[in-house]
Amino acid sequence: MSQEIILYDLPSQAPCRSWSGNVWKTRLALNFKGVPYKTEWIPYIRLQETIKSFGVEPHPPGSWSEFSVPTVRFPDGTYVMDSAAIAKELEYRYPSPSFRLNPKLEEEAHGAMGKVFMALAVPLMPYATEVVSLEDLEWFKTDRARRFGMTVEVAFDKSKDPVPHFVAAKPAFEECSRVLKAHKVDEGPFLLGSQPCYADFYFMTTLQMFHQSSKEGFALIMEYVPSELKNLFEACQKWTIKQD
Repeated sequence: MSQEIILYDLPSQAPCRSWSGNVWKTRLALNFKGVPYKTEWIPYIRLQETIKSFGVEPHPPGSWSEFSVPTVRFPDGTYVMDSAAIAKELEYRYPSPSFRLNPKLEEEAHGAMGKVFMALAVPLMPYATEVVSLEDLEWFKTDRARRFGMTVEVAFDKSKDPVPHFVAAKPAFEECSRVLKAHKVDEGPFLLGSQPCYADFYFMTTLQMFHQSSKEGFALIMEYVPSELKNLFEACQKWTIKQD
């Protein structure tokens, strides 16, 4: 059996790159710890049946989907689904270097950045067509339009002005700044200052998703991102180099 971890991720259009914000939480964690792994790409249209075949427990009723990525297979054959569960298992199996799991900080980071994501998901949705794999694209457009209560034409109309949405997202960005300032013990760029922790990845991965999806969309959002969040994003770039 392979001694590498296998990370299951969504493919993109060529050149293939990792773009899912949820998967990036796990990818950053693996890169941070320096654990050997390889990526296997599963398109949306085959994701449910593939992850189900691994024998993992489905997400609870009412979740976004029954099965999802990130999912990993550890060298002993154990499968774990969901970034939070994977983080706990990684910290247990590979304790050094530690990314300092702290449920309270992770909840704060998730809550703050989740508001940013929800504020920007609709205006930035059209840019997803630049990254979602071609075999998934029609499925993705239909699925996201349905979830957000829109027609495909409206949901993916690039002629819409996104600026009002960015302005409306200001309170969410301000909350991110508040959380990033509240727990620092020194002047470093991370949530705790100079010491990174897993909660940092909650802030990082939403921006990384936009960064990987569209240069134009990323440039738009970064005009409104506060300096604390920009500094954290830049500080985490050293853990984004490995994407396969």
